[in-house]
Amino acid sequence: MARNGSGAYSLPVNTWNPATNGVSASAADWQTLINDVASALTASVAADGQTPMTGNLAMGNNRLTGLGAGTATGQSVRWEQLFSQGVEADIASATTTDIGAQNTNFLRVTGTTTITGFGTNYNGPRFLRFAGAVLLTHGSALILPTAANITTAAGDLAIAIPKATSGTADGWVVFYQRASGFPLSTTGLVPTGAVTTSGLTQATARMLGRTTAGTGAIEELTGANVSAFAAAATDTAQGVAELATTAETETGSDTGRVVTPAGLKGALLFSNGFESSNQTVTPNSTLNVAHGLGARPKMFDVVLRCVTGEAGFSTNDEASIIQTVPGTSVINISADATNVIIGYTGASTQVLHKTTQVATTITSGNWAFVVRAWA
Repeated sequence: MARNGSGAYSLPVNTWNPATNGVSASAADWQTLINDVASALTASVAADGQTPMTGNLAMGNNRLTGLGAGTATGQSVRWEQLFSQGVEADIASATTTDIGAQNTNFLRVTGTTTITGFGTNYNGPRFLRFAGAVLLTHGSALILPTAANITTAAGDLAIAIPKATSGTADGWVVFYQRASGFPLSTTGLVPTGAVTTSGLTQATARMLGRTTAGTGAIEELTGANVSAFAAAATDTAQGVAELATTAETETGSDTGRVVTPAGLKGALLFSNGFESSNQTVTPNSTLNVAHGLGARPKMFDVVLRCVTGEAGFSTNDEASIIQTVPGTSVINISADATNVIIGYTGASTQVLHKTTQVATTITSGNWAFVVRAWA
């Protein structure tokens, strides 16, 4: 006997059921009863999972407990799996990148292969994060925002929905956010007629505005336009001012430009300097020492450096030159854009003794010229 539609089973009625004292039971009725029980057991659910379901399983407001977590397509999911949505997994970019076949909603797209579709598995949206530059190709198999190709960048985010239309694999990208924060398209950000006739665009403009308040087209403003909007700086009011060059600072007559620390240093101090190695002292000769400053020095000097102790001086002590020794020598020092020139006429020269301050003739071999210059 079949179950009664509510799951209750009753034995078939015959000489064995109900059993009656004194009534003979036939072998045929026994076989009928046993066969009916076997059919009922076969239609029941086996605990070891052998029996496939042939109809809907009515739970009567009860729960399935102890359910294993689903891990593949076609398997049931536990309550907590509905909300965890999985962890981020990597998927390599391919011509068809089958995002729907992945057992997680969060995917990081790696690789650089151009993507033209998202596959034929359709089980909900996927949240995508791109690891680098990949070309997404807009077309019938992959519908993209702005209806144009997108080249991704590391950190870009997207929500994509794989779907099918008339049996053809399609995919929709319903959201796309660049990591840079820039929009996919700047179309419409500048109102119609708000660019110049030379083709100025939002991408090339530095500063947009009107040159006449309240009228005229919005166009790129020149430096003069911007300066015209701000008052010139004075010694009593803030405003716009040009920076003075070093040459203008040195001239010292400009009252409308602003001096910078670098310009002040160049005008009042020295930006470069030179010091020579020890130069041989040779009487009756001219010595040219290249300073490499690229311009005539603003200041230069030549001293005598002691290389062998004499006149109270020790090695590496320095002394000023007595440039004219009557009847003995004349030393003249000059400079141009290339050299500091030492002209030495005479057989010997003198220094003031270090301790007695008495003019003392020196031995040329005990001393060296050292040249210093600043520009």
